[in-house]
Amino acid sequence: MLIQNNNRARLRRKAAVLATSLASVLTLSACAGSRADYPSFAIPTANEEAARVSMRFPGVEVPDVTQAPPPVEPLPAELDARLAAINRRAEAAANAFRADLDGAQSSARAGRASARESDAWANAQLRVADLTAHHSAAQLALADLDALAVTAQLGQSAGTSTAKEGQMIAQLQTQLGQTVSEQARLLDQINAQLDR
Repeated sequence: MLIQNNNRARLRRKAAVLATSLASVLTLSACAGSRADYPSFAIPTANEEAARVSMRFPGVEVPDVTQAPPPVEPLPAELDARLAAINRRAEAAANAFRADLDGAQSSARAGRASARESDAWANAQLRVADLTAHHSAAQLALADLDALAVTAQLGQSAGTSTAKEGQMIAQLQTQLGQTVSEQARLLDQINAQLDR
């Protein structure tokens, strides 16, 4: 008798759990089915995305994504002359850096041995500023090369530039990149001496 009562109690508990689970599932499915604006995980179309943005941020203009992308800007017709001019700027900056390097290093050694704000320390700071200016000029030349490299890559995809043009730019980029990195290393060494 006791065993039968225990079995009945277990069966009632299982039936109650099953009924509760079934009710929960039915309730959730009814909620999901009754709302037409229920969030979707589908990727929205361009028009749907524009409508969402305008609803969330009134007054914000949504760009028309159906327009064709702007045409790829071609490399300059006088690419050789442009690369030569950039190379001249980079060489001038590198030569000026080399010319001022020994003086800046010796000034840094003297400034390190002197008190801060002394004449020797101030002179070292001025020499380092000159080196930094030459380094910045080399970096600007490298930035111009980087911009040309991007234009060349886009042009190769669009058929407005050739792989040979891209190789010419990449070769100069590599050379100038090494120069700029070495200048940065030397500047870090000098600054480390002064920041003791």
